Amino acid sequence: MRPEAPASCANSFDRPLSWGRLGRNSGPGPARPDMVTTYPPDSMPVIVVLDGHTLNPGDNPWDDLAGLGELRVHDRTPMELRETRSRDAAILLTNKTPIDSKLIGSLDRLRFIAVSATGYNVVDVAAARARGISVSNVPSYGTDTVAQH
Repeated sequence: MRPEAPASCANSFDRPLSWGRLGRNSGPGPARPDMVTTYPPDSMPVIVVLDGHTLNPGDNPWDDLAGLGELRVHDRTPMELRETRSRDAAILLTNKTPIDSKLIGSLDRLRFIAVSATGYNVVDVAAARARGISVSNVPSYGTDTVAQH
């Protein structure tokens, strides 16, 4: 079973996100076919997690994310392995591994970068925008917890 996209899900470019097989818009705003990447029925997007230890120290399953495509999780990715590990990615997830303009320029299939943090300073957003690649973060992560301190 595929998870449904949150109604409030948006990216840093205020464009709707595509969920499931990335072939339909279910993000906020009107559907925009020009912003949707579709895949053949027998093909799933490759989802690469570059520093999975920050999201999952071993106690959380990756099942929901794996249901959206071919999932490849790396605990940590040194700078010299970023391109090799990301080569086939349509979707990249990072927390601390930098996604710079050189890497973005080398990834022909890349359509979406998710930063599993409140900021997105690890991504060259201008280079992503120039290629039409959406960038998203989790801006309200920990808001309630921080407010309690």
